[in-house]
Amino acid sequence: MASQYLYIMSNLPKRTHPRLKNFDYSKNGLYFLTICVKNKKELLCDIVGRDVPDAPNIFLSKTGKIVEKYIHTINNANSITVEKYVIMPDHIHLLIFIDNTDGVSGTSRPTHSRLSRTVSGFKRLCNKELGRNIWQTSFYDHIIRNEEDYKIHYRYIEDNPVMWVLNKHEI
Repeated sequence: MASQYLYIMSNLPKRTHPRLKNFDYSKNGLYFLTICVKNKKELLCDIVGRDVPDAPNIFLSKTGKIVEKYIHTINNANSITVEKYVIMPDHIHLLIFIDNTDGVSGTSRPTHSRLSRTVSGFKRLCNKELGRNIWQTSFYDHIIRNEEDYKIHYRYIEDNPVMWVLNKHEI
C-alpha cells in the first residue's frame, strides 16, 4: 500500500511557482495580473451583444459585483493603484501599479511581496463575503517592462470581452 502511494505521489506533476525567480517584487512596478475562478466556472458575469453597437456588454452577476467592489478597495491600499481591469465570466485581468516610494517595506521574496499580499487579501475579502472560496490557487503576473508592453496589456484588457464573444461564436 505504501509503495502504491509513493508511486502515485512521485508521478504527480510538480507545481512550479508562478512568480519570476530573483525579481525584486518590493520595488516600484506595474503588473498585469490574471486571477482565475476555480474550475473555470463562469460565475462572475455574462458577456452579450455580438452584433450590437457598443458591444459587447458585460452584465455582472451578484458574485461579479462583489469582486468589483473589492477591486475598488485595492486602490485604497498602501499606494497601490488599479489602472485598468476587466471582469470576465471565469477570470479577471488587472493592471496594477505599486508605488514603494512611500517607505512601505517590501520584500524580494515573491510569496511575501506586496503584490502577493494584495491579491491574497483581495481573494480573502471576496471569499468571506461570498461564504465560499471561488478562486483558483495563486495567480498569473507579468511585469510590465516598458511603454509598448504597457500599451499591449492595456489593449488586451480592453479587447478581452470582444475576444470572448468572438471565441464563443466560433464554429
